[in-house]
Amino acid sequence: MTKLAKLSERVNYLSKKLAKLERKEKIMQIKENKAKRKKRAVHLFILGNIFKYAEIDNIEEETLIGYCLSFSKINPLKLEQYMTIGKQVLIEKEAERQEKAKKLKNNIVEKSKEKMNFSKKEYSRMIRLGAVFEMAKIDTVELAVLIGFILDFKNKSAVEENNFHIDGKIFKFERDKKRKLKKEN
Repeated sequence: MTKLAKLSERVNYLSKKLAKLERKEKIMQIKENKAKRKKRAVHLFILGNIFKYAEIDNIEEETLIGYCLSFSKINPLKLEQYMTIGKQVLIEKEAERQEKAKKLKNNIVEKSKEKMNFSKKEYSRMIRLGAVFEMAKIDTVELAVLIGFILDFKNKSAVEENNFHIDGKIFKFERDKKRKLKKEN
């Protein structure tokens, strides 16, 4: 075999090896992205359930966005109050969870009959609601504070709710406008 043929064979071998490594790297990247998406979905689901717990999950998205956008204007003393309320709710929820787990542990038959208490549609709805926090850039705020903040929504007047709705509409309009400009460029 000539040197040129050996060299060509070596290049062919190395290019195949490189292609394998690139495929492997791409697969790893896909797995990482999938794990990140799943983690984000779970986080948004948890956040979305705050609205459900407060029984305001049926309010228009624009109103919820407007309300969440008002978070940045809150007095620090009010944040402490929200934290206290939220921690109390979390403690109650944890006690309920432990009680339910204890019952299920003692009754295996009941455990086998236990089904998911939400559908795929409901799961998607909670994720969409959780995305409201993300849009308002408050998704990283401590959970207890967010719970207290959202529970306070029920204390708002109809005029305030209307203002939140308008703020949410303006936010969505500006966001859509930015997206269109981005697509055009």
